[in-house]
Amino acid sequence: MYAATLMLKSLKAGRYVSFDKLLSVVKKATDCDYVLFMPAINLLYLLGLVEYHQTNDSFEYIGK
Repeated sequence: MYAATLMLKSLKAGRYVSFDKLLSVVKKATDCDYVLFMPAINLLYLLGLVEYHQTNDSFEYIGK
């Protein structure tokens, strides 16, 4: 949940955030990368808060 909260804060601030930048936010705060990143981004996607754009490898915050 902590990783999801970190990502949500970054996404709300920037609206569009690249995959690498979002991964670095989680890695910097937790010293883990994919172990926490993938489940957290999946949770945000399933909740309808983010959308992934493959063309520019970034996430967009679409929540309210």
